[in-house]
Amino acid sequence: FGGKLKYYNKASVSDISDIIKIFEIESGLAIVTKNTWAGLKASKQIKIKWDEGEAAGLDDEKIRKDLIEASKEKGSVVRKEGNVKNALKSSNNIIKALYESPLQAHATMEPMNCTAYVQRDKCEVWAGTQDPNGARKIASKITGLSKKQVEVNVTFLGGGFGRRAFNDYVSEAVEISNEMKKPVKMIWSREEDMQHDYYRPSSVHVMVGAFDQNNNITTFKHRIVAPSILFTQIVKMPFPLKENADIIAVEGAKHLPYEIPNMQVDYQMTETPIPLGWWRSVYNSQNAFATECFMDELAEKAGKDPVQFRLDLLPNSSRDVGVIKMVVEKSGWYDFQNGSTYQGISCHKSFGTWVAQVARVSIENKKVKVHEVFAAVDCGPVINPAIVKAQISSAIIFGLSATLKSKITMKNGRVTQSNFDDFEVLRMNEAPKIHVYLAENDKAPKGVGEPGLPPIAPAVVNAVYAATGNRVRNLPIQLG
Repeated sequence: FGGKLKYYNKASVSDISDIIKIFEIESGLAIVTKNTWAGLKASKQIKIKWDEGEAAGLDDEKIRKDLIEASKEKGSVVRKEGNVKNALKSSNNIIKALYESPLQAHATMEPMNCTAYVQRDKCEVWAGTQDPNGARKIASKITGLSKKQVEVNVTFLGGGFGRRAFNDYVSEAVEISNEMKKPVKMIWSREEDMQHDYYRPSSVHVMVGAFDQNNNITTFKHRIVAPSILFTQIVKMPFPLKENADIIAVEGAKHLPYEIPNMQVDYQMTETPIPLGWWRSVYNSQNAFATECFMDELAEKAGKDPVQFRLDLLPNSSRDVGVIKMVVEKSGWYDFQNGSTYQGISCHKSFGTWVAQVARVSIENKKVKVHEVFAAVDCGPVINPAIVKAQISSAIIFGLSATLKSKITMKNGRVTQSNFDDFEVLRMNEAPKIHVYLAENDKAPKGVGEPGLPPIAPAVVNAVYAATGNRVRNLPIQLG
């Protein structure tokens, strides 16, 4: 990451027919050919050297070390109630845990691609983009044409999940067409797509809870340590906020609904040369994993059922209570007979929507098999139930891939994974039965595309603990 083209040898691909032109562009090297196959062959065969850039030598060990070191420093406090410091000093019953989340790729089914045609007085772009206005600005800047002379045709995304909010692939296509003065269809290979993403950042979560002598919870502390998508990739400037924190990085943690006398949430930003970007449900996916798994740890410490423990900490009017009670009823939580299958619960609000989930799992040859997921959803008035159920189910499947299988690792400043053989996603035969139930009310309608994802990891992890007695605090789940 951050590398620049140093040298390339055109003669090394002179034996490949159908090559039209090879030239340098801002992000690297463009190989323009008459067909896709010639381009793929040439890209693998051409002799090329790079200036490695600032990420040279970066690997997982250093990334984790930096996060752990940063976790020892006090972060920017974004929520403070009561006196956590005094409460911890006065308690003899304290529980601590460290949760970790890895880098994640979007791995959209359709790799990044764009068709562009730069002409003398206009530029046409065809792309699946989540930011068409940004694509227009980029094309205008590259070509020197006014934005009115740029036409962006938005196709189906082919999978977005936040990845196509970044128009680097549009920039490349326009830059190449501007050189060729012809229509150009620019296609990334799967390997290029996997290794040049805008990744969900890795994070560390320091969790601390305390109880009084009657096993009543008195204290909850959550320190979030992660790079900032907003301030390292988008704004690229020092923290401008009064509380000196990235408000997006603390989503799903700052507004934890449980009523605990002493609470503190803080955020410690780290820096990274790795490109970062929005990933379905953004930081909610990490913060919910840490908070809802830790809630189960606290419930066990208090000697309470995890459902009742949560309900005791919520006001009856809370919409969290509504979805928890609904999923408990619909799943038959209290009537469930263990056998070889175990269950876990979680609840999380994101993007204005409350979702509670129950996951049922079994362990087979040290592998987790998720059999069923029950989801209760409160998103306000439901306009189209089928769309809501499809989005929630999709988010659950997407989240399960990250819970059970996939992560991005680094070695020498490069992504190790390259395709679906080493960045696995959930397959059809591995998908659980999903039951989605929708609350009815007259509140304002909110989002459904992302809120189904955050609760799935903690629901599954909590079920795995019920099955094995071992706490999983690092994803994806690895047993033995």
